Amino acid sequence: MNILILDDEAETRNRIARLLSREGNVYQGGNGSEGLEIIDNHDIDLILTDICMPVMDGLELIRTLRGRDDDVEIIVMSGYSDFDYAQRAIRYGVMDYLLKPISPVDLLNLVKKASKQREKLEYSKQFGMQPFLNALFNGDYGRREAEEKMDLLSMDTNFDYCLSGYARLKGKAENGIEMERLSRLIPEYASKGMKVYVFQRGRSAALFITVKDITRTYIEKTLKEFSLNASASPELETSGDFLWMGFSSPAFSVTDLREKDREADTLRRTTLFDSHFECCLPVPSADRSKILEETDMLSDRILSIVISDIEPIRFVSEYFRHLSYTARMYDYPTAEDRIAVLLGRLIRISEKNIISDKHLRIEADIRECRKLGNLYDTAQSLIGIIKHIQEEYRRENIPLSDVLTGTIRRRVQENIANESFSIQDAIKGLNYSENYIRYIFTNSEGMTIKEYITSERMKHASALLEEGKAVKDVAESSGFSNQRYFAKCFKDFFGMTPTEYRESKTSK
Repeated sequence: MNILILDDEAETRNRIARLLSREGNVYQGGNGSEGLEIIDNHDIDLILTDICMPVMDGLELIRTLRGRDDDVEIIVMSGYSDFDYAQRAIRYGVMDYLLKPISPVDLLNLVKKASKQREKLEYSKQFGMQPFLNALFNGDYGRREAEEKMDLLSMDTNFDYCLSGYARLKGKAENGIEMERLSRLIPEYASKGMKVYVFQRGRSAALFITVKDITRTYIEKTLKEFSLNASASPELETSGDFLWMGFSSPAFSVTDLREKDREADTLRRTTLFDSHFECCLPVPSADRSKILEETDMLSDRILSIVISDIEPIRFVSEYFRHLSYTARMYDYPTAEDRIAVLLGRLIRISEKNIISDKHLRIEADIRECRKLGNLYDTAQSLIGIIKHIQEEYRRENIPLSDVLTGTIRRRVQENIANESFSIQDAIKGLNYSENYIRYIFTNSEGMTIKEYITSERMKHASALLEEGKAVKDVAESSGFSNQRYFAKCFKDFFGMTPTEYRESKTSK
């Protein structure tokens, strides 16, 4: 360590220099100006400076160094007991303040403390927290070595439990772009007794968490509060981002973090963002073969709708919910194997049914989908691929009139009870002008879209009345909140009131 002693009394400087000669290389100066010259020519680690010196006093020197953003450690020495000097020096970030005559024991203790802090700073600059935490999560350190490096990085080593975790913003790719934001935001919401360190692990935002003075029983509750508080931060509310965090079960020692990281990483890979918070708990016992059977049945159902105009989101979402449960019951590769089989069958469907060379683009998308390392991104990609196949198949194999009218008919059937459902809802996203779609539909069905909506609602209502349902209930399930208006529309369509119609059908 390089130490600089600044004092206008040569005898004082020499006495301190002799005392510190074993602690490192010692330089001397009689005032702040001489000190700056020495600092410019040598890599000084610690400065011991008097306050009152000619030419440039100690406070002016400290102001100059802090203005240059110099992070050198500084200990102030003075024969003046006026606390104003100490306060002014502390505002400039000095390490400590000693009154003359200086106690050799106090001075040596402070110098050793400064040496330790300098060692920590240099280690942190040279190696940083991220490579250490990645190595720790890989299981590269024993407990003693890990704690020594944690101390050098000024990390807390006095804790009861530690955990692994991951954080992610829904809809954002795991590519490190959000790391700066998450590393700044998340630690702000750590609960009392928790320390949270955010670092980049691969393409993901990983969390190393230490817990103190919180019983194991309440750790999950504390983590949940932490997660919900962070997800409700004003910054995230303003941007509309959904923050998810998943945590491993607690460990007693950092040497267990490799295993705990596997737990948390499974949550990261299998989350479908059903909640802001997930914690690794034992998976409830279940019939494993039944879970796999149901998952495979859902895979077949997805493949059955690829060459159709049926919206795939509902089926894909259900399939991936089963995959999430499968992965947590078995392991992630088990889920990956089933995804690979499904994607392989999609390639064969694309080759068989997409006549043009556009199936090559679909195959490229499927290959990229195989590379995704978590269920959420894979599900979103799969939905896009299926819609692409459906679109190309319709374009090449199904007459446009059938596509348009079939889509409108299906949407009407799905929204019979939705009073707010309109013509605009029926034709939304069909990529043709409204007048053209109306023309195609009327020419194909022999009635306008509005007439078709009314007709289907009346047919639905009549079927319910034939079962003896109450008029009020029939009205609501047919898209009418106003019973009187429903009765008028029904009479206009059938020539009798709903009550008369029900009696005529149920009295037979």
